[in-house]
Amino acid sequence: MSNYGTYLLINKSQKKLTNTAGIGLAWLTNVAFGATGKNKLLLCNNDGAFAPSLFLYDIKTAAVTSVIEGLVINKIVQDKAGAIYILTLHSGIKEINAAKLQEDKIEYTDPWFLQYVDKDFKIENIIFDNENNIWCIDVNRGCYKINITTHVKTFYSYTSGLFKNITTIYQDKEFNYWFLTYGKGIQKLVQSNYEEVNEINSTAILRRDYTYNLPGNAVFINGHTKQFALQNNNAVVLPASKKNTTDGLIFWQNQYWHFKDKNTLENQNKVSINFNLPENENKRQQLSNKIKTDKDGNILIGGTYFYILLQNGTYAAAGLPYFTDNIVADDDNNYWAFDRGNSLAIVYTYKHKQLVKIKEFKLPAIAPRCAALWNKDTFLIGTRYNGLLFVKAANGAVKPFLALTREKGLSNNFILDIIKLNKNKIALATASGADIINFSGTDTSLQKLSLGINVYDPVANLVADSAGNLYAVSEYTGKLYKYTANRFNDINYYPTAFFNQIWVNKEKISSNKNIFKYDENNFLFQAGAPSYIDNRNITFYFSLQGKTNKELFNNSGDFEVNNLEPGKYELLVRIVYPGGIYPEQKLYYTFKINQPFWKTWWFILLIIMCSALLIGYFIRNFYSKKLERQKSELEKQYAIEQERTRMARELHDGLGSMLSGIKHSFAALKNQVIMDSNLDNKFNSNIEKLNDTIKELRNISHSISPDGLLLYGLENSLRDYCNNITSPGVLNISFKALDTEKMLLTEEQAFHSFRIVQELLQNIIKHSGASNAIVQISYNHNCLYITVEDDGKGFEIDDDLNKKGMGLKNIESRIKILKGKMDYRTTASEGTSVLMEIPCAEKNI
Repeated sequence: MSNYGTYLLINKSQKKLTNTAGIGLAWLTNVAFGATGKNKLLLCNNDGAFAPSLFLYDIKTAAVTSVIEGLVINKIVQDKAGAIYILTLHSGIKEINAAKLQEDKIEYTDPWFLQYVDKDFKIENIIFDNENNIWCIDVNRGCYKINITTHVKTFYSYTSGLFKNITTIYQDKEFNYWFLTYGKGIQKLVQSNYEEVNEINSTAILRRDYTYNLPGNAVFINGHTKQFALQNNNAVVLPASKKNTTDGLIFWQNQYWHFKDKNTLENQNKVSINFNLPENENKRQQLSNKIKTDKDGNILIGGTYFYILLQNGTYAAAGLPYFTDNIVADDDNNYWAFDRGNSLAIVYTYKHKQLVKIKEFKLPAIAPRCAALWNKDTFLIGTRYNGLLFVKAANGAVKPFLALTREKGLSNNFILDIIKLNKNKIALATASGADIINFSGTDTSLQKLSLGINVYDPVANLVADSAGNLYAVSEYTGKLYKYTANRFNDINYYPTAFFNQIWVNKEKISSNKNIFKYDENNFLFQAGAPSYIDNRNITFYFSLQGKTNKELFNNSGDFEVNNLEPGKYELLVRIVYPGGIYPEQKLYYTFKINQPFWKTWWFILLIIMCSALLIGYFIRNFYSKKLERQKSELEKQYAIEQERTRMARELHDGLGSMLSGIKHSFAALKNQVIMDSNLDNKFNSNIEKLNDTIKELRNISHSISPDGLLLYGLENSLRDYCNNITSPGVLNISFKALDTEKMLLTEEQAFHSFRIVQELLQNIIKHSGASNAIVQISYNHNCLYITVEDDGKGFEIDDDLNKKGMGLKNIESRIKILKGKMDYRTTASEGTSVLMEIPCAEKNI
């Protein structure tokens, strides 16, 4: 419909509507085709050029078959069944007669639902939702919701918080209602499987006591003026009580009963029963406001006395040691009383029309206020201060082993009533409203029913019917609320969870990014779960695993972690929907925080390599300098040796020759001079002294320097040295030389080799205690091989080499100068063998 005409799209082909009656088809405002018949449209025209009109148009013939002029129509609405309604400016809302439309006539009447709205309620718009309801809107007053089948109505007024000037109502896939208002924005109607029972609350104010199960799976609801039986989602008003007050009112055997005194129960017909309590029972009667039933439907009343009213008409009573809020029946129909005095849990059985005490358990100081059976010997205890406790009765005591508190999600730690709905679900009445707890494996999910509908009154009593529906009575307002277990089972919608936003160091990032620098370690995850049914009770469970582990659950969907250490992480988010209306959703996010560069493996390896190189440089430099010092020292020693050799040669060749000459002169003189025996003896004595002097001079010369090295070579010098220091009977030193003819040693090589053997032999003499020693030299392939062995006591290599004296250090220094190798082979008590390999030249023969 446009300013220039009306067009019809048929099989993707556009057709402009025309007519033979000359009625304008531009500026059309509404169209309907539900009940008009095939190929016909109901149109309205408010064009100023033509009189306002409502007309029936035949598409095939392009003819207007019926017209009502002068009717200003604001809107044409049709329901799912095709019924057509018109909202007029002056005449209000009308329903088009469907039968007359088939006769090409337009007639209208008042719609059926007008009888369910106030007379002064001006319907300015109507909406049909997906739950068989019609919504009637008055922009100045509010809106009615009327069920088309049952005609049950609910009125939403501006005085209850609804925005004014509602223009339309939208229902989404979850059946949530959204109110669109002019100038105010959008408002959502809170929808929950926990809601007021209007058919009762609109007619009565309930009492906070005596709400319990009746035979036949009905629920008894006690009001100040009326009593109800709820069954199969229907509320039936019970016959009125003849008693003026409903205090202590009990519905039993299809009659009302009340306590006349602690020993007498009287019905409305003045028929009474007596409990035959002992005469010495002087305790004042106080009745609990919580009545429970066992699996056979027998009524259990607590307080300062325990009363049981059986379905067969029998009854019994027993005095309790202290006030008990409610009696719990176990699977064997034994009856447990957990008293407020924090002292005892007493077990009774009904036998021979009497309550008989059979067991007694000690109670810890837990301040019980209600109790229920969990299984066999495990009970649920609602406390005054400590939330919900799971306790086990065994070995004469009741011991708690698990607690659920406000810190773990409960609305309040003060628990007033408990109902076990099934093996995995319990309901709690708390001082801040009703809660549902679901147990699934190791997971626990909690739904705050009252919070979901913005109600925070304490709940006094809970009772459940056979269908799993829960009823709760408010402590302060006396209103009845109902939790419908399968309220949302028909929703054909499954939400998809996602990360709404991820923040790193207060900057928003994409969820595709998962690698961060070491200082990007402060995270805020905001998970989303697009469901608007009781969205306050959607629970988000966060579990972060990695270098740092953290777990958290909340209803906000926000999870913040700060100062994470570098490493790999995985975040799991589980979204649990209230009441299990949707399957559990899961989100995963893996990410990695890199190490700072100074902690990366390559940087550490680089540092290690650089350190190793630096340490190696210093060590090499140290040993190089040490070697240079040793070499310098040896060079000094070598220079000294050379000087000593020169001095020895001078002594030997100079002074020795002169003394030898004197000796020969004296010998010649003796032959030329005739001496008496006395003079001859003196002369000979002087000659002997001169020989001793020459011999001593030779020894001094040899001790200063082994001049034989220069004169006779290494082999002869070593042989001569070994012979000189051999001590028969003490140390026998043998010397061997093999294949040394081609060996060519420098003066320095011969000198150091001689000194090495000399030092080794001195060590044998001083330290080994050996009896025999061998010195052997040989030559092969440009190498001089020297072996020095003894049969002494030997030594431990690790100990003695770690305690090197100057002798061994000098030997090693000389080996290094000669660029040779040396190997020790020794064992304690088995002698020592030293092997040396010294590179040298070969003679050209």
